[in-house]
Amino acid sequence: MAVARRTALGAGAAAMVVSAILALGPTDRRNDHVTRIYAEDILATLEPGSIFLVHGDHVVFPIEYLQVVEGVRPDVMVVILSLLYSDWYVRQLHERYPTLVVPFTAWDGQPASLKALIDANPGHEIAVQPDMTPEGNVAFGVDVGRDYEARGLLLRLIPRDAVLDPAAITAQNTRLLSIYRPPSLDAVRRRFWERIYLADYGLVAYRVGRLFELAQVPAEARRWYTRALTIDPELPEAQRGLARLPR
Repeated sequence: MAVARRTALGAGAAAMVVSAILALGPTDRRNDHVTRIYAEDILATLEPGSIFLVHGDHVVFPIEYLQVVEGVRPDVMVVILSLLYSDWYVRQLHERYPTLVVPFTAWDGQPASLKALIDANPGHEIAVQPDMTPEGNVAFGVDVGRDYEARGLLLRLIPRDAVLDPAAITAQNTRLLSIYRPPSLDAVRRRFWERIYLADYGLVAYRVGRLFELAQVPAEARRWYTRALTIDPELPEAQRGLARLPR
């Protein structure tokens, strides 16, 4: 009886899966290059010889594919934080990037250790994913003793006593937005990860607007928040930013 019940349940589940596939119909993804383009745009953001501290499958997989399979931007040193706890991965980093200094055999999860890695590589620009950081000084949930500067799809680590130059940041992000290739909202609305990519493009303009808002330059903040919404019309951060500005 139990075997029959399990068989019936399995057959029912299989029927549901088949029905769902048939309901979706054929899907041709041959011309869907959103993920590849997003990874290419991230790599185009990085200066030669940069260290990119990264996490999250939606970024790690396409970046690793371009680097390992196609040999794109081998000068960029990609450090995957979730693997940094493993000694085999640290050994692999040493082999893959001979100039990268990793001052431990495996990351112990402590802020001081990650800060030591950053401090041990002073000749390299270091960038992180913006979704690792709130509007503060925390990367991957740990304080690494740095502030962050908006650099397109990424954030660049800078000394805590560095003075931000709004004009230079604006020029840099304007240049990057001119070469980025965000998808349209209609193209990605029903695709979870690609929808996240579009939001990331919109957040490039949002972060510049936020910089001007904090500097109490509302006209420029409004212009950049509006620009963010032309990229992603549903971007909640930009919508809230406009609502905060004086009318």
